[in-house]
Amino acid sequence: MGIRIEKKNKTRVLHIEGDATIAMAEELKNQVAQGLLESESLTISLEKVADIDISCIQLVCSANRSFENHNKKLRVKTGKNSEQIKKFLIEAGYDTSGGCPEGACKQCLWKGDSR
Repeated sequence: MGIRIEKKNKTRVLHIEGDATIAMAEELKNQVAQGLLESESLTISLEKVADIDISCIQLVCSANRSFENHNKKLRVKTGKNSEQIKKFLIEAGYDTSGGCPEGACKQCLWKGDSR
């Protein structure tokens, strides 16, 4: 369980397995920061996440803004875990139909079918 990193040219995929909670937040932050430095695009795969808490959700949102500010692409992949991730987002208070009320990101990771 944890984060497995896959690198290909200027792209990077972070495969998160198990619980994406406060215990993983520092490692996730470090891997996202490294991805911002070394990659043109980063995909965060939540396909094997059993649970995700607000700390990791907020970290992914912040990462999305950082990638946009650097004209790079961040993507979240949920696969068959899409409904479970949507449930976690709703429980955390996120609007999965309209995105953030601040409209901070050009492309909301959680809005509609962008996952």
